[in-house]
Amino acid sequence: MRALPAILARRPQARAVIVGGEERGYGRMPADGRSWKAVMMEEVGAKLDMARVHFTGRIPHEGLVALFRLTRAHIYYTYPFVLSWSLVEAMGCEALIIGSDTPPLAEVMRDGENGILLPFFDHERLADAVVEALAHPDRYVPLRKAARRTMLERFDLHAHCLPKQVALFDAVLEGRPGTDAIPAPETAP
Repeated sequence: MRALPAILARRPQARAVIVGGEERGYGRMPADGRSWKAVMMEEVGAKLDMARVHFTGRIPHEGLVALFRLTRAHIYYTYPFVLSWSLVEAMGCEALIIGSDTPPLAEVMRDGENGILLPFFDHERLADAVVEALAHPDRYVPLRKAARRTMLERFDLHAHCLPKQVALFDAVLEGRPGTDAIPAPETAP
């Protein structure tokens, strides 16, 4: 949200679509009990052209997938927690992921290879990256395609996830530690 005024000022035709509810999700709510939307709107709302900012709330899965396929830049910023299914889906739809260089994104995204990772609190660099992506979408086709390949190579249900779950269940049923059935995660170089 802090990058949005600069993005909209520099790209006068751009629209921002912000999906999600205002209730508590994975993280903490603001200390004063308001939603993060309310906090951010108080901070930057006066600088936004609200005719170009669309808060959808929660939307059906089909609508989210359609949005992932349409977007020129999918901004995915998160504090370290768990990898979200929505990130994996966006990757599968060849969305250009511009994300925070935080775990767990850094576990699957490689800056300049299958997405763009930026420091979490540097909203100026985020604005620059989004403006560049909107101005030159063709430059980012290789990253989009690489994001989909990453999703298929690591998270495809039938090729990877389901076999690993079955192996884990088999290991538990056979009394073996579950980690024997699941390979150790790759470590970053």
